[in-house]
Amino acid sequence: MTRGTGWALQRPQDVERLVEYEYKVNAYILRNECLALCHYDLNAHNPRVILAIMAAHPDLIVGTEKLENIHFDLAENPMTFDLPQLALRRQIEDLLEHRQTGQKLRESELAYRTLAENLPGIVYRVFLQEGNRMQFFNKAAQDVTGYSIDELVPGKVCAIDPLILPDERDGIIAEVQSAIREQRPFSVAYRLRHKDGSVRYVLEQGMPVYTQDGKPHSIDGVIFDITERKWAEEALQLSPRTWMDM
Repeated sequence: MTRGTGWALQRPQDVERLVEYEYKVNAYILRNECLALCHYDLNAHNPRVILAIMAAHPDLIVGTEKLENIHFDLAENPMTFDLPQLALRRQIEDLLEHRQTGQKLRESELAYRTLAENLPGIVYRVFLQEGNRMQFFNKAAQDVTGYSIDELVPGKVCAIDPLILPDERDGIIAEVQSAIREQRPFSVAYRLRHKDGSVRYVLEQGMPVYTQDGKPHSIDGVIFDITERKWAEEALQLSPRTWMDM
C-alpha cells in the first residue's frame, strides 16, 4: 500500500492533522502487520513537519537508501519540533551514518569469522562469570580433541582442561588462574588426551578480559595443535647410534 501526502499542502490547517494521521495509521499498521509506503517531498514540506513524521516511521527510504530510523518515536508530542532545514539534513545524515556504521560492523564481523575459520587452531572465548562456559568461533575443536562441542564439559578454567594429562593439568590451570589475577596474557604448552586415546601436544595463548570495574569477564584465546612439530623435534634429538639401534 502506498499513500501520497500532497493533500496536506492544500490547506495549512491540514498539516497538523497530517502528523496525527501518520501516527494513527502507523499504530494500525504495526498492530495488523500491514506494509505501507508514505511519499514525502522534502522540498515541499516544512522541516518541522518532516521531522515529526519521521519519528512515526520505524524505517525510511531516502533516495535509494533504506534506513533503520534511529529516531523512531522521538517525541510524545511530535509537533514540538521547531528545527530549521539544516537540522533536518543533519537528521538524515545521522541515519545514513548509522547505516554505514552498521554495514562496516557487519563487514568486520564477516572478516573476523573468515579469519577464525581459516586459522589452524581452536579460536575460543571462555565466559568466566558463566561457569566457564566456552564459546568456539571455528570448527577446529573437534579436529584437535576428537570431541564434538556438545561432548566437552566445563573444567576449572575451560572445557579443554579436563583433557589435559593428569601430571600437567594442575600446573596449567594454576598458570591460567595466575594470569587472570595478574591481568596479563598467558602462553602454555601441554599434552591432552584425544578421544581416540592418542596424545596431542598443543600450545595455548590467551588474554583475560575484564569489566569496567576490573572484574574478570572472559578469556579470548587460541589453541594450536603442535603434535607434528614435537615429533619432528624429538626425531632430531635422536643420536645416530639410536637410529642404528632402531
